Amino acid sequence: MTSLSNQSPDDLHVLVAEDDADDCELFREVSRDSNRNIQCHFVHNGEELLRHLNHLVTQQARRLPDLIVLDVNMPRMNGKEALRRLKQDERLKDIPVVTLTTSNDRKLKEEMEQLGACAFYTKPHNIDLLKDVIEDMLTVCLQPGFGK
Repeated sequence: MTSLSNQSPDDLHVLVAEDDADDCELFREVSRDSNRNIQCHFVHNGEELLRHLNHLVTQQARRLPDLIVLDVNMPRMNGKEALRRLKQDERLKDIPVVTLTTSNDRKLKEEMEQLGACAFYTKPHNIDLLKDVIEDMLTVCLQPGFGK
């Protein structure tokens, strides 16, 4: 795991909430292969996500993540509840959040967007296609002004 507070101000900081270890490793690989300096930190459920963000705020970290990638189906606290709580917190609500989930349910997508997600990505079952989705997500969602 990467500590956000020890990175260069030019780094792009991505906080990934994902319970699947293979997906985390693929995300790490894609971000490492990117032509941008992307620093990733991983948590494995919604509770860890909120605890990590609260730690950053209380420790007065130099900056919060530039992007949160949120899996919807996680143990302990799912992505929907984590997003709801995150967007209710005045200190955290402006961080852009995108969802990455196996579901392509239109109703779920609309619900996540109503809760404050900036984008909804569906995980394909093919690893090469998933890599393409992650590359696209990082390209689109780390553009200046995304989610504002």
